[in-house]
Amino acid sequence: NGGYHVYGQQDGMPVRDSFPTNQWGEGIVVKDERQIKLLPGSPPGLYDIEVSLYDPYSQRSLEPQSGRLVLPIEIPPQEPPAIEALDIEHPVKAHLDNKVKLLGYNIESSFRPGHGIHLDLFWQALQPMEEDYTVFIHLIDGEGDIWGQKDNPPVDGFYPTTLWTQGEIVRDQYDLTISPDARPGDYWLEVGMYLAETGERLAIVDRSGNVVGDKVLLEKVEVLSK
Repeated sequence: NGGYHVYGQQDGMPVRDSFPTNQWGEGIVVKDERQIKLLPGSPPGLYDIEVSLYDPYSQRSLEPQSGRLVLPIEIPPQEPPAIEALDIEHPVKAHLDNKVKLLGYNIESSFRPGHGIHLDLFWQALQPMEEDYTVFIHLIDGEGDIWGQKDNPPVDGFYPTTLWTQGEIVRDQYDLTISPDARPGDYWLEVGMYLAETGERLAIVDRSGNVVGDKVLLEKVEVLSK
């Protein structure tokens, strides 16, 4: 999307692995059909299909002379996928003011100071929302001090909560950096939503409707030494 997060990918040798580039002659034209499967829960909107050729061993790409080779495409709204199709590695199912549910998340990181953390959050709208909420993600230690932070509207700002429909599932990607000064040890990620105009957070409620906080505490992570 416009935030350079990937919502679908396809890699492979040309022509279904049957015609590698070292067999191509000068001036040859190759028809190479591809299919990209959209990740379940991908939001509707404008995307770019980026095309490149690269060496799978060195990961070095051939750079087009005219810059990035992209093909614009618009993804229409999709039917909500089955929860099982999302491949959620860490289920949560936390309710934020009965407006939106955090179904869970996936996480990728080397968990070292100065390195990045990639999060896929999976939201489900419980009702139409009249206001645009901002998502916050904090990496905190046992004292509550912040050692990494990311705040922005959902989906890199391209799909605000006022566009979400009841029952819709939204895959929402984030990247934050662990502070280079973070000491080895146990940390937690806390997640929530707030109104940027006032700073007021959506309350976290239990099954009985009781307020239990204003943030969702995700599972413990261990930051390693440099």
